[in-house]
Amino acid sequence: MESLLDLEVAILRAEGTADRWEFEFRFPDGGSLSSFQAACREADVGLDVQRVYDLAEEGFSPEERTLTPAQREVLTAAVEGGYFAVPRETNLVEIGEELDISDQAVGERMRRAMGELARAAVIADAEVGDERA
Repeated sequence: MESLLDLEVAILRAEGTADRWEFEFRFPDGGSLSSFQAACREADVGLDVQRVYDLAEEGFSPEERTLTPAQREVLTAAVEGGYFAVPRETNLVEIGEELDISDQAVGERMRRAMGELARAAVIADAEVGDERA
């Protein structure tokens, strides 16, 4: 799991039984996937990759590639409900009630989503800066 955190990999789905686990990950790039596979080999962790695809080639917009559907749902409810207005027009409890999830889940999804958007913005700014240099 440390390898996933170090590589900034998003875990989109995780399902397990007593015998095996299935995961759906989002890697920031192909190099991260290769590094993760190498870390699994070094740790003697069996890995069976079922599918690898590029979200850009699949027709997803940059926004769709950045957020999970659950994160997008929470942010949409927050924006539409006025969570980011000053003063706030809603709160995490109300958003949770609207989405039928706990306020803790709302907060966690919102923090993850905002972190992903912030990282994407910083990376985009850095790329623009590199082009200008």
